Amino acid sequence: MRTCLHAFSVLLLLSAATAAQQRPAPRQVPQRSRPAPGPAYMAELRSYDEAPHATRAVLKNGFTVLVQEFHAHPVVALLAYVKSGSGDQPEGISAALARMILKSGAGSTRPGGDIAKEIRALGGRFEAKVEFDHATFTVTAPAPQWKKALETEARALLEPALEEVAWAREAGLLARGSGDEAAPPERGFGPLLALEFDRRGAGATASGSASGALSISALTEYHRATFIAGRMFLVVCGDVNTSEILREVVRLYGKAKGTAEKGGARAEPGEGLRYREVRGDLAYARVQLGFVTSPSSSEDWPALRVLQAMLGLGEGSILPRRLRDQKKVILEGSADLVALAGAGFLAVEMDVAPENVDRAEIAAFTELELLKRSAPERLDLERALAQLERVYWLGLSTVQERAEVLGRFEALAGWKAMNDDLRRLRAVKPEDIPRVARKYLRLEGASLVEHLPASSEPRNVSGEVIARTIRELLQASADQEAAAREAETVPAIVIPEPGAAFKPTEVRYPMQKASVLRGPELFIKEDHTSPLVEMGIFYPGGKLLETGENAGVTSLTLSAMLRGGKPAARDQMVQQLEVYGGRIEPVVEDDYFGFRLTALSRSIESALDLVFGMFKGAKFEPDDVARQKALELAALRGSRGCRSPRALVEENLFGDFPYGRCRYGTEASLSALAPDAVTACYKSNIEYRRPVVVIVGDTEGTSLARYFVRSFSGSRYQDAKLPESAPKLPAKRSGREESQEEPRSASLVGFGGPPDGDEDSYPLIVLARLASGSGGRFEDELHDRQGVADSAALEYAPRLRGASIIARVSSAPALEEKALSALEAELRRLAEAPILYRDYRTAVNLAAGSYWIDHQARGAQIDRMVRFFLAGKGVDEINNHPGRLQAVREEDLPEAARRFLDPQRAVVQRSHGKER
Repeated sequence: MRTCLHAFSVLLLLSAATAAQQRPAPRQVPQRSRPAPGPAYMAELRSYDEAPHATRAVLKNGFTVLVQEFHAHPVVALLAYVKSGSGDQPEGISAALARMILKSGAGSTRPGGDIAKEIRALGGRFEAKVEFDHATFTVTAPAPQWKKALETEARALLEPALEEVAWAREAGLLARGSGDEAAPPERGFGPLLALEFDRRGAGATASGSASGALSISALTEYHRATFIAGRMFLVVCGDVNTSEILREVVRLYGKAKGTAEKGGARAEPGEGLRYREVRGDLAYARVQLGFVTSPSSSEDWPALRVLQAMLGLGEGSILPRRLRDQKKVILEGSADLVALAGAGFLAVEMDVAPENVDRAEIAAFTELELLKRSAPERLDLERALAQLERVYWLGLSTVQERAEVLGRFEALAGWKAMNDDLRRLRAVKPEDIPRVARKYLRLEGASLVEHLPASSEPRNVSGEVIARTIRELLQASADQEAAAREAETVPAIVIPEPGAAFKPTEVRYPMQKASVLRGPELFIKEDHTSPLVEMGIFYPGGKLLETGENAGVTSLTLSAMLRGGKPAARDQMVQQLEVYGGRIEPVVEDDYFGFRLTALSRSIESALDLVFGMFKGAKFEPDDVARQKALELAALRGSRGCRSPRALVEENLFGDFPYGRCRYGTEASLSALAPDAVTACYKSNIEYRRPVVVIVGDTEGTSLARYFVRSFSGSRYQDAKLPESAPKLPAKRSGREESQEEPRSASLVGFGGPPDGDEDSYPLIVLARLASGSGGRFEDELHDRQGVADSAALEYAPRLRGASIIARVSSAPALEEKALSALEAELRRLAEAPILYRDYRTAVNLAAGSYWIDHQARGAQIDRMVRFFLAGKGVDEINNHPGRLQAVREEDLPEAARRFLDPQRAVVQRSHGKER
């Protein structure tokens, strides 16, 4: 009977768009192409070279192009790499020119004159990033549109419309910074790099600040000297044919002006400990510590990368494990290694309570001193290498990322080195770590930036004082710490045998559903482009199950599950998972919650054993809950997303409904949560609830389904019962105002909308694309024509029980009234005025193209699948999603606007900026 039952449970019911109850035939991709013998364009090349992962050609004028065929997604990225960045003078010129190129021809009525509109019509996007020593300009588009995209990008880069009128319009936006909605700040090392290399403007984006002294003639001259062969090259990655790309590149770039190759800003470090104090709108202090190292082409670079991973990559690295969890002197910590032209830069970042800044700094230098004294244990080295391998492959998830990585290798270490990266890391020996630590991590060569809350007490210190204090304390601190570690028990960790060399394939497989008797809801998609498996283990509910009194309990419970328990057992679990190349992160969304797991495919079943062992019988000790609550409170206070204008709109729109609350809850609700509340959340929402498991990655067919059959068949899982109630939306118009320190004002108008998967959701997705972004209807009118706004957009955010539709505009404070009035006029026009067929087709193409671009990443595919499942949709519908967008009719758009954008029921949020 047991054998019979097991046989039934192994039966997998596979459903996909191509063949129900059969494993669908994967889409075969074309073989990697080679130029036919003697094509005409070969006569225009100075050199031509092939490697397994890419092709490199140099035109006679010195312009270089690299092509990497990657057929896993129907998308192409065209990345222009310019060897000049924010380290160049005058200050802000790189960001200013990038903005002008992105907006080249904005508002032009000449066919093809408006670059942004041309790219939108292809279903693509045009983006720029300005870094310290370089800038990148990337067009990402559906692969069938590669030729037109390449032509449009070449025109934008080589012949931008640099006009006085346009510059007058854009200069104000650049001075105010990005006009986009404020989000939780990304971690960056711009101020630290600027301090170390005595330059300003490091780490700017295309919306970064620019000096008021810039002029259109300065921009023109800078463009003429920089955007030329020898200082700019092109990387093409995606579902394309190499020979066709080379033919077009010769045609478009073959006559560009050439010059001898010359780099941009070079790293020239200063002497002695450099120190700077920066004050701002922060809930806690952020300490950044940096050291100049050898460049990425050097023999020391692989060892430096392993050192960086040991310091601050993963929960088992030194900063989170030693300083956050054991010593409790920091709230969070990480480390990064930045490759620059002619140098490298090792940067450490720590979030710290203001009263613990001094303790955190001496603790960090103590750890650096210990790294210099002795070689690491094999466990520490293997953990770091496994984490670096995971990060390497994750960094190649999309065609944009692949183009960026290949471009960086071409600029700094040689393009062929990309294929040798993991082998060089594996060649690092334990004794290399203290050697490079002693060589580069010197107190006298460090840079230190302290980002402090504006309200905190002045530090009144200098670099000389800090260096002298650390020097006096360091030896005794390191001796004491080394003695304490001699008595530590080393956890018993299994180090897996190295796997066989991974050979990626680009075959496209659809999502499938597998059935496990009384087990999890299971969805699997094969993807053999990297040796990783990414997985979402989710439970229905999320914020939807919380009340005003226990808001934040879901996030606190997940954090306590990951970081709670006896220290030795927790430490062993973390170290073992990371030796498997694993990383687990808590996820709390409006309608679901759980964990996202990533691990190297060769160790995925062992990683799953660890994770599901953590799920079973979790205990929540008062001290653990109190510590996690302190960290959650710090995250809440530091989260700009929880207090952004957009969050305030949703708070007013949804009222008491959970969608209007931050994932961390409020300070009052989170502070009041006791261990009993955390235990109750675990038992009622996790312990015996049926999870939804979505797997995308390097797994053969349904082999992982068999793991779940073995582990969970016949389990006592019960389905979660979600509340049926929906948000009670406002019956009449309401408003709310606040003041902020930002140099711009934000005005938002919010409406309720249909839930995820509803028939009306598709026209609203297209309508949002019609209105939003550069070249969209809102910015076209408010920014390009009227000049009253920096940016404007329409966002549709569907959930299981409803949605928010938010129109937003950012402007100079003096233009706030005009910007809001113009935004509301455009909302009325969406419902009342006819939509040009050209604009309708552009919006449809952009909606479908954005779907393919955004869903290259496995995480995005996982999130989409779980949302579709909760909405009652099957795998066939997720596979047909782009088709549903293409089926939206022209008349559906104004009809959707009339139904949902009712000004009499709008919620208006005005966040008044301050002129500077």
